[in-house]
Amino acid sequence: MFTLILCAALLADDLTPPAVFRETDEAPVAIVCDRKPLLPIVTDSETRNVAAARELASVVNSMTGVRPVIIREAQGQLANVQQALFIGGAADSRLTDVLAPTNHPEAFRVVVKGGSVYFLGRADYAVYDWCERQLGVRCYWRDEDGDEGYAPKCAKITASPVDYSDWPVYSKRICGSCGNQRWAKYAKSGSSHRGGVRVHAPHKWYKDTSLVAEHPEIFARSPDGRRAATPLLCYGNPETLEYYERRIEEAIEKGRDSGGIVDVKRKVITVSPWDVAYDCTCDHCAPLYDYSLGEFGYASPIVWGRFLKQLARWVKERHPDYLISFLPYWTMCEVPPGLDLREEGNCEAEVCVMPGLALLKSDTLKAREERIIRDWTRITGRKAILWHYTCWPAEYTFAPYLFGETARRHFGEMRSDIDGCFICGGDEVPRLSLMYYVMMRCMWNPKVDVDAIYDGFAQRMFGPAARPMRRLLDLQERGWMKRWPNDRLLDGNIYGFSYPPWTVREMKRCLERAERLAADDALALRRVRRYAQIFDDFFKEAEIVGRGAPRRPLSITGPKSAEQPRNFVLAVGPRLDSSPSMATEVRARWTEDGVTFSFRCEEPDVAGMPTGVAQGDDTAQDMLGVIIEHGDVCYHIKVDAEGRTNLFADNLPRPADTVSASVSKGEGEWNAEVAIPFASLGEGAKAAFFAKEWRGNLIRWRPDHETGHGEWSRLSTRRSRLNKDRNALVPFVATPF
Repeated sequence: MFTLILCAALLADDLTPPAVFRETDEAPVAIVCDRKPLLPIVTDSETRNVAAARELASVVNSMTGVRPVIIREAQGQLANVQQALFIGGAADSRLTDVLAPTNHPEAFRVVVKGGSVYFLGRADYAVYDWCERQLGVRCYWRDEDGDEGYAPKCAKITASPVDYSDWPVYSKRICGSCGNQRWAKYAKSGSSHRGGVRVHAPHKWYKDTSLVAEHPEIFARSPDGRRAATPLLCYGNPETLEYYERRIEEAIEKGRDSGGIVDVKRKVITVSPWDVAYDCTCDHCAPLYDYSLGEFGYASPIVWGRFLKQLARWVKERHPDYLISFLPYWTMCEVPPGLDLREEGNCEAEVCVMPGLALLKSDTLKAREERIIRDWTRITGRKAILWHYTCWPAEYTFAPYLFGETARRHFGEMRSDIDGCFICGGDEVPRLSLMYYVMMRCMWNPKVDVDAIYDGFAQRMFGPAARPMRRLLDLQERGWMKRWPNDRLLDGNIYGFSYPPWTVREMKRCLERAERLAADDALALRRVRRYAQIFDDFFKEAEIVGRGAPRRPLSITGPKSAEQPRNFVLAVGPRLDSSPSMATEVRARWTEDGVTFSFRCEEPDVAGMPTGVAQGDDTAQDMLGVIIEHGDVCYHIKVDAEGRTNLFADNLPRPADTVSASVSKGEGEWNAEVAIPFASLGEGAKAAFFAKEWRGNLIRWRPDHETGHGEWSRLSTRRSRLNKDRNALVPFVATPF
């Protein structure tokens, strides 16, 4: 048991330093004494302040066993309340001096004065911050059992006499999959940024049958010549721009639903192409692609250099008080040559960092990504907003990596170029629970001490097991930070440089020792075991790699040899050899001209297989994939159940005319034969094949239209969700005649 009164606790090393902090001559304020609440909590009726009041009452209760009463101003119960914990309007009406030396809309202030504690400005931020600084609370993660963090136990709580204020360095700090969780509230997740896209808008245009009938040309043309097969617009067509402008006018002047491209309340217009590589094949777009910009920019001249530039001019003339927020993404990340939006002055970029923040440990990748960000800031004249994807590189590796120092450095160095960040990535990645916390702290203030965060996490969460758990965190971070000979996520880099066998053994020893030390502390033991779960797949794969057992090669037989069949395994099953519900068998043979793969796909409802689906819309139809790597290029050939083909070199589309596919459908199965000429796979493909330098994989997707889901199966898998997982590739070996 202890009494919380020391101001030093409010300046804990693992918390960001407040912008303004001073001790006062006021007396400390007793909040709980001898397990009795001495002060009520008084709040206004604002939803977030009421939530903060409840959190404060809950924290005091968990620490002391007593719960302060909560009084809302609107309930008229304040006549006899002279001293309290005042939140929001309840504080503003009693403490009327200047909030803080800033006009930042997210600034907050905490004042201990006259026997009361006042939470002002962004009062909810003030409450969460004070709970951390004064009460020692920490919330690091979400736990289904309700164990989300740490709060010390005590019999008495006394508020230190302070007056401090703080506000964020970055105005946008959003964690997409975690924003409503308790830990994110403590991390002060939020935004005062005006702009921001309505992602992938327009949302419903391609489903509007009358719109498609009247304006088919505004939709991207798929390789099979169809329009409106997907939500993707044809940004190279002048008619698309005219219709976009019309819908903007109708939304602003008549209130018509724009499908998300206009936010009238915020006065923001969105340009955010659909979540795919831009691949419109129409006569307007085809001449505008610039493949010299590489796989992350070859479509930028169409979408940004043409469409956005003209839209910005029109908006400046017609609606000068509106902002255009746009999302460079996929094949549209690079700034096209000659584009300058400063004259219009009404555009902001939300830039996607494509490899993922964890890989910015590489100086080469860091320089490339930060150059792209600065390019967009330069040509718009406005700070950019970032999108960081936590699924990258988590989908490529089981490694339990930490990258706190990389995050701190990145956000510290980009202050003059960005105005915040949206952390994206779909579902939470359990391995990255601690990193979500660290990234949010870095966005509030990059001066945070990451090592101190790790120290506090180990000590508070694991108690008697703190020392080996802190050692484990050090192995995770410092191992990941080791330089690789190249920037590729390969087993040789992950298990040879970052986490070699002796490091893996040390990690196991840390967890075993932590369990022993926590044996008499049930909560600490449960936390150790929870954290250990993120290492399960990593340890299994490290063992496979450590044995040096190569994944079984695929034998590609000569024209006079008998082909040997191979069966697929479930791509993301519970084991590396799990059988899919529908079997797939493949045979392969070579000739002097190329390689042919013959697939037999089990399917009980051949007649019910989808047809007429847009070419390249992978998950809407039965699909096969052939992945071939030679040299530094990874080729991906996609074939659907109608025999249509697509060919990509890395993420760059290539003409697939030379690849042929024939499909036949029978009773209980369908079959496909895919012939791939050496010439379609770039210079040196044939020589590399016969030199046994090919690696590859084979993929099948079978949609289940009753459930809306489906099943991936592969020739080889590491259970990664990504099909183009280079660590799962197997040798494609040419056998003699």
